[in-house]
Amino acid sequence: MLKIEKIKKTYHQTQVLDDVNLEIQTGEIVSILGQSGSGKSTLLNIILGLEQATEGKLFF
Repeated sequence: MLKIEKIKKTYHQTQVLDDVNLEIQTGEIVSILGQSGSGKSTLLNIILGLEQATEGKLFF
C-alpha cells in the first residue's frame, strides 16, 4: 500500500504540488495524467525518494 498525505513541493517560491492526497492499495494499477508542467514527474520523484517533499507524509 502507498499512502500520500498533504504533499506539497515548492521550488524557489513556486508551488508545484499543493496538498496532494492519494492512496493506492496493493495490486492496484494507477495512471497519473495531466498537462505538461502539472507536477507528475515531481510527484513520482518524491514517491521514488529522488526528491524530498516540502511538506506532507508518505507511507509505504
